[in-house]
Amino acid sequence: MNSNITSNLSRDLRDLYSTDEAVRRVFSWFDDRKKDSWEMPVRIAAYRTGLAEREIRRVFKALESLGCGKFIKGRGDQAESRMAWTLSIRSIASAAKGESSKVEEVSAAPEDTLEAEEAKSIPVSSGNEVAHSFRLRPDFEVIIKLPVDFTDREAERFGTFLKAIPIS
Repeated sequence: MNSNITSNLSRDLRDLYSTDEAVRRVFSWFDDRKKDSWEMPVRIAAYRTGLAEREIRRVFKALESLGCGKFIKGRGDQAESRMAWTLSIRSIASAAKGESSKVEEVSAAPEDTLEAEEAKSIPVSSGNEVAHSFRLRPDFEVIIKLPVDFTDREAERFGTFLKAIPIS
């Protein structure tokens, strides 16, 4: 990558990092990862960072505008919105934090990334609901969908319902 482009990109990443809390959370997660990523679903990034999916989409679109990858909007039942990286997410985070001025191209192959495995285990959410998983036993996982604006009062009611289920 051209050094002038790299220095401009590093500066733009630092600016973005210094002004946006959601970007800082995403980059912190990138920095903690042991592997790079080829494609990253919005759902997984939201789950791992604790941010809303709309915030992840906003961050990914900002990174796309800087040339870090391409944001792909999910279409249909099987496709989900995701970021296809052209640059290494670990080097993006490093440059944004000012630890490095060099941003490298992504070198991970699609099968080398964690997202393929994570996609199977992270609950799916839609616009109005979020799926939560709870490991009840080592061999039994409960998955429940709740509204995104689930309240404490509703949680109490639901808890009362669970306690009322007959147990044999």
